[in-house]
Amino acid sequence: MYGEESLNAHHVIKYALIKEFFEGFKFLRFKDIEIPLTIINYFQVHIRHFVDDQLSNEAYLESMKRKHKLTTIKDVQSVLLRKPSVRTDLSKEPGRNRILLPARLLSFALDKLQKHQILLIVSTVQDRIALIGKVLPNNFQVFDYYSELRRVKVSSAVQNNVMKSITNLVRANHKHPIFGSKTFSKWLYTRSLLSIKSITVLENMIMKCRIGIMMDHIEIVNPGTTLALLGNKYNIPFINIPQLLVADRTMIPSRASHYAVWGIHYKEWLERRGIASNKITITGNLKFEYANRVIVDERNSFIAKWSIPPEHLVVTYTSQHFVNSVNSTIMNWIDKVTNHSSLPVTFLIKPHPGDKFDYSLYKDNHRIRILPKSDEIYNIMGNSDVVMTISSNTAIEAASLKKAIIVLQPLIPYDYDLNYNDFHAHLVHASAGLAAFGSEDLLLHLKKLIRRGELRTSLQNQAANFISKTLQSSVPPSMVTLRLINCILRQKNVLVNKMLVVKRKKAALIRKRLEIIRKKQIRALALKNKKLRFKKSRKSLSDTSRRKMR
Repeated sequence: MYGEESLNAHHVIKYALIKEFFEGFKFLRFKDIEIPLTIINYFQVHIRHFVDDQLSNEAYLESMKRKHKLTTIKDVQSVLLRKPSVRTDLSKEPGRNRILLPARLLSFALDKLQKHQILLIVSTVQDRIALIGKVLPNNFQVFDYYSELRRVKVSSAVQNNVMKSITNLVRANHKHPIFGSKTFSKWLYTRSLLSIKSITVLENMIMKCRIGIMMDHIEIVNPGTTLALLGNKYNIPFINIPQLLVADRTMIPSRASHYAVWGIHYKEWLERRGIASNKITITGNLKFEYANRVIVDERNSFIAKWSIPPEHLVVTYTSQHFVNSVNSTIMNWIDKVTNHSSLPVTFLIKPHPGDKFDYSLYKDNHRIRILPKSDEIYNIMGNSDVVMTISSNTAIEAASLKKAIIVLQPLIPYDYDLNYNDFHAHLVHASAGLAAFGSEDLLLHLKKLIRRGELRTSLQNQAANFISKTLQSSVPPSMVTLRLINCILRQKNVLVNKMLVVKRKKAALIRKRLEIIRKKQIRALALKNKKLRFKKSRKSLSDTSRRKMR
């Protein structure tokens, strides 16, 4: 679904290098946390050019295969897991019930968690946007991650120890093509100090704010990476609750104790990566539930606004953040289709916010409308007949709006971050709709949709089947997520109560033993006093007898 199980050349080299990094620098630690684990995302960026350069090096690829024996992504999850052992079990600490979650989940928190103590962590632009105009209850507090990070100072002694450790470890790995360089040594030192600050800030927060449950939408970047590690160190539940489609690049390795996933497809995908089934709960997606899904315009006013002939099929293309060649290919397909004057179709182009392609090249095509990036996506899709995309979340949203879907499959060049496996075919694998591999496919699909009204109904049913397996929606995701949180809290409280019962029993046993000791001491003292009285009595009788004999 969201990436194949077998490792391709990109995966073999990248994950083998990460494994070597984790193992070779495992003694670089701070507060029992292995620093390399906290900077995995930065390391992946650091090795990008090296990995790309080695993809065509068959000898190097084969040597890495033989050395590390990584064949599946499940193997990768297993060897990169490296969870810290529990140092102090805070899960049994009474009163530690505050819930930590990213501010982007504020709508859910205000809706369902009003009775709980909440700490909202701010670490992204989306978190800051979520707080705008919101009035928080007294039991809600905000923790600005980067602001707190800037306040932390790493002592000279710690800095010196870090530099010494790195110097020794780099010297031990001097033959390694990456680890032996001065560039790497400098990079690792800088990142290690930032990691130390992150560990310090987040550990202090956990202790001071008495965090009992942690939630984050992603583990591959901080604060999520370090929070998951600290969760393992202190046995604090950590819920991985993705809000966007994620692939191996942003999921593996994962150290969460619980997973709140969209649907059965995601559950099975995680299970194939070695995540235990009992850790996974199908909740649905909070982002979709709380999104502004208002369709503002009625159909007639919408088509009038965009000068669309009433008899035309309205087809919306939602682009993605690919290299320009990909979106250029799609636009060429669309342009060719519009050359068929007899085909009553109008295309709406909704560019992705990160899309840099120049769509103004097509503004003179009277069958194409280039929509502003700021236009509300639900209003657009709600007034469309068909939605086209490559692999975007919008396919899921379109399916939930009962729209027909065309999955576009142009040739996408390899990209270290954006295209390294078959993730972008996940909609084809899931049979979300009709697949188009070229302009001829697209033209044929649209002709059939126009001529055969029953095909649109069939595609809507196909999309409904796709959404039923991709996104749980029979129960509001917020309700299922709340149940998961309450279940964790109940389990925690059961443990706390058991611990308190054990403590009370121990205290009662101690009191009982002390009482026995006290009674023994009283009896011993009474016996001693009795003996003393007896001795005094005998002495008194003896003295009396001697006086009489005189």
